[in-house]
Amino acid sequence: VAAHEKIAVIPEVSGMIISVAKNFEQGGIFKKGDDFFRIDPRDYKLAASISKANIAKAETALFETKSRAAVAIKEWKIAKKFNKIKAASPLVLYEPQLKNAEAALKSAKADYAKRILDIKRTVIKVPFNCIILSESIAVGRFVTRGSQLAVIAGTDCFDVVASIPYSEIQLINIPCISCINDSCVHKNTKGSEAQISLDTGNESCHWKSFVWRLLGDVDPAGRMPRIVLKIFDPYNLKHTHGISVPPLVENTFVTIKIKGKIIKDVFPIPAKALRENNTVWIKLKDNTLDIRHVNLVRREKTTVFIRGPLEDNEKLVITNISGAAQGTKLRETIVE
Repeated sequence: VAAHEKIAVIPEVSGMIISVAKNFEQGGIFKKGDDFFRIDPRDYKLAASISKANIAKAETALFETKSRAAVAIKEWKIAKKFNKIKAASPLVLYEPQLKNAEAALKSAKADYAKRILDIKRTVIKVPFNCIILSESIAVGRFVTRGSQLAVIAGTDCFDVVASIPYSEIQLINIPCISCINDSCVHKNTKGSEAQISLDTGNESCHWKSFVWRLLGDVDPAGRMPRIVLKIFDPYNLKHTHGISVPPLVENTFVTIKIKGKIIKDVFPIPAKALRENNTVWIKLKDNTLDIRHVNLVRREKTTVFIRGPLEDNEKLVITNISGAAQGTKLRETIVE
């Protein structure tokens, strides 16, 4: 079992922690939008005040430059009439001075916006419904920007990663990536339903689940493809799985039962009845042995599912017979 959403809580500003949420401790559960903790904002508020004053200075400088530019343009027009001047220098018309003043104002406004953003960042809020996996903060501690203070995991859903043989893949409905993104012609295809079980010793607990997707690689140990099943409300906070079902925590090993596709036109027989070269022995009505080739569809521990030229109510030979051949005479024995 693995968390679908798992991130580290890292502040974007430095400062002294002045308050921490009451349940901000390992195992504490939060809702999206709640406060985790707060960093002292006074330095950032002072910086914002200075930045705001710089905006006023930049606005004044821009106004003065515009006034000087207006006077310069009038003087140039008068001089042009008498001296027949074809063009004036951009410096004379205050063009670069205006651009510099406008850029200074934009820079001051951007700096002020950054200071306001820093003030907002002193309040660290919960990004999604989560549980605290680990934390290392306390009131009075000085934290730096980029330092990891906690690790949280989402409580809305968990993933269960399972390795399964290739022979099982075809029996399971697995939505493709396009289906998940709602841009596929098969978007109505849903993943197979599944049940997650955990034996607690006293009883067995169950959670509803379904196949979500197929991973893009194989299990490094068993070299088998892996599928991901999704469990909503794994902590059962909304009693999705029943009132008595306990929370399902991360890194738990569980048992999975997946509702597969129906296999039609097959015969289930004991595994020991399947002979070499995928053949079965049938006792005909004339008490002779008929060796038939069949197709193996699925194999389980004690049962195999086969498809072939078989009829209902035919008698399957499960006894080992040395030197058996087509047409061998048989005698049926009833074992009590």
